[in-house]
Amino acid sequence: MDLPEALVEDIEGGRCVAFVGSGFSVPAFFSWRRLLEILAGRVPDAARRAEVLALVEGESPSARNFEAAAQLVQDARQDAFEDDLRELFTPRWDALSEGMHRRLRWLRGIPFSAILTTNIDGLLRGETPRPDAYVPVLRPAGHRWWDERFWDGDRPEGPRTIKLHGDIDQGDFVFSRRDYRRRLYETPSYMTFLRAVFSTRTVLYMGFSFTDEYLNEVRSEVLSMLGHRSTERPIAYALVADVSPEIARYYAHHEGIEIIPFDTRGGTDFSGFDDFLQRLYERTNPRHLLGKLLAGRRLLWLDPNPPNNVFGERLLGEAAVEAGGECPIHRVDTWEEALARLGEQRFDLVITHWGHEAARDQKLSGSVAEKLLDEMHARRLRVPVVVFAAYAFADENKARALRAGAVAYTFSWSRLFQTIADIFRPGTETG
Repeated sequence: MDLPEALVEDIEGGRCVAFVGSGFSVPAFFSWRRLLEILAGRVPDAARRAEVLALVEGESPSARNFEAAAQLVQDARQDAFEDDLRELFTPRWDALSEGMHRRLRWLRGIPFSAILTTNIDGLLRGETPRPDAYVPVLRPAGHRWWDERFWDGDRPEGPRTIKLHGDIDQGDFVFSRRDYRRRLYETPSYMTFLRAVFSTRTVLYMGFSFTDEYLNEVRSEVLSMLGHRSTERPIAYALVADVSPEIARYYAHHEGIEIIPFDTRGGTDFSGFDDFLQRLYERTNPRHLLGKLLAGRRLLWLDPNPPNNVFGERLLGEAAVEAGGECPIHRVDTWEEALARLGEQRFDLVITHWGHEAARDQKLSGSVAEKLLDEMHARRLRVPVVVFAAYAFADENKARALRAGAVAYTFSWSRLFQTIADIFRPGTETG
């Protein structure tokens, strides 16, 4: 399957929200049918238990059947019902498959502006619907696709996540049709929030079946408001299994949704879901992209206090290895050592601290970075130099560094990594 370039652009531009449905979590938990069968087994009344099973069994029970069965089970279990769901939907991280760990890592590493999910399970941590959760999604301070939340740590925080149907740990979750009516009609801001997201963001649906009549109505309302035409850029995308070309054309022409299909080979192979997620991660995750750009490069890092840079060195080196290459980083303590190394070997980038150095006449103060840049210019050593320094006096020092020939002056890890990516990415601007 091909990745839509417009989708990649919207993700990198901070214009895309992921809408994650139950299909995402099924490998870690249960299908709707299996979940209701398990819950039915806990119903003490045999007649009610048989009623639930009659609704969910058979060749292809409808969404309405599942909704009715969910309501019956919830009524039958009453006070024990929340504990039932908490037990069934609390992930056992040590028992989670490697494939599910990868799926979560890919999802959290894609720089969506937000993730919305109807799942109540504990796989995706997030906030439940309320104003202080809505505001950062609808009125973001800014979108930085290279932000550390997408690459820092073994389990990056990832995009802000809103759990539309609640969370097993936080309570107030939606399971039955009665719960859903309460969320819709007793919390007016919920629907207002969805309308705002659907009308201002590109939505990527994953693990979502489009059987939710309320959400379908909101989509239709937004589609009508925008006056969308089939010749225009899609307002949404959907990763869907085993969809026919006819259905895909219908959604493109009449729903404003570009279907991204994958083949399950008769409903037994869902690897296409993960293949898509992995490819989207590799096209948009800042750490992965940086690693690919660094693979095969050689860096020189000037700083007399190497412990200051352990985090950055480790991340750059590991990113290159994960992308299938290596990025040797050579450390030096003085500008004289840096010049010597630059005269001996080829380097693709120099990173230097600012540093302070008294001038010979003791009347003017200079800096290590300026001295290095001046000497490199005098010796025609043409290697890009990035100054990585403290925030103090940044305005003054930045101007001096750029006048001396540095390509950038940075003081945060995020900006340093973005600058390095800009330097090595072909066909893009820097600065």
